[in-house]
Amino acid sequence: MKKNLSIIFLSVALFFCACSETKPQNDGGYTLYFTNSNATVLSDYSYNASSKDALAIVKEFFDSMQGVLTEGSVSVIPTGIKYSGAELNGDILNVFLTGDLDSVPVRQKMLFYAAFTRSVSQLAEVEGLILYCNGEGVTDGAGTNMGILKASRFVSDAAYDPNDYRESEVVLYFASAENTALVKTPSLVAYRSTSALERVIVEKIIEGPSDESLSATVPPTLTLLAVNVRDKICYVNFDDKFVTETITAYDYIPVYSIVNSLTELDGIDSVQISINGSSEITMPHGEISLSQPFTYSDLYVEK
Repeated sequence: MKKNLSIIFLSVALFFCACSETKPQNDGGYTLYFTNSNATVLSDYSYNASSKDALAIVKEFFDSMQGVLTEGSVSVIPTGIKYSGAELNGDILNVFLTGDLDSVPVRQKMLFYAAFTRSVSQLAEVEGLILYCNGEGVTDGAGTNMGILKASRFVSDAAYDPNDYRESEVVLYFASAENTALVKTPSLVAYRSTSALERVIVEKIIEGPSDESLSATVPPTLTLLAVNVRDKICYVNFDDKFVTETITAYDYIPVYSIVNSLTELDGIDSVQISINGSSEITMPHGEISLSQPFTYSDLYVEK
């Protein structure tokens, strides 16, 4: 069940220098990004779009970001990656690329995803981005589909040192499309070295799956109050939304989504879940009591 984590320092950064979180007021002024020769940091530049059409502007962004602006600046778009079109599906932008993205180093790929997502997310019509390359959804370093990319997914605080970031292979358990079983989902997560990996894992479960074929196991409004590990027991404290806003008819889905994901980590043998500090809680369908720590179970995992 458990595996050793491959942890490396993330010297690329999913972060930006002087970025804005707001969308422009339809004046044609946008912020785009380039990187340095070491591909360790993103810097921004101002860009005025010549078109008023959202899809035409996306093409303008890509073309501009392929260029070299000044001496020492480098395009964030990997060499050989070409733009072949885009479409809007509601507020989700689908962008189609061609080229050998699989051979691009993972750090460079993540830098590209971050920069392009931040750029197109400035468009009023766009709330999320799905990138396709050669007809397939793009993936992270672990081969996991990136799914819908949003600007909020990428760190934007330039005060953070990129060398403070780590990248770890973890296993998350999300629900099947029918919400009747758990699906083992290897994932690559980037996080600050000062953050506890167990907290990152729980936050990723709350965030939900990026793969559209999977379902969330807990409500996105759920608040993680605390998480810590003592004597190989991981204590996780949620607010009452864990039991009052369940999104599945089966109590084992949210419970073992958390338990199995955390017990994949070395150093965690069991998980004690509490609600507002109390473990004397029964899940809403009466199937499971939270009074005792839980250990990993493959009973509910899709075979």
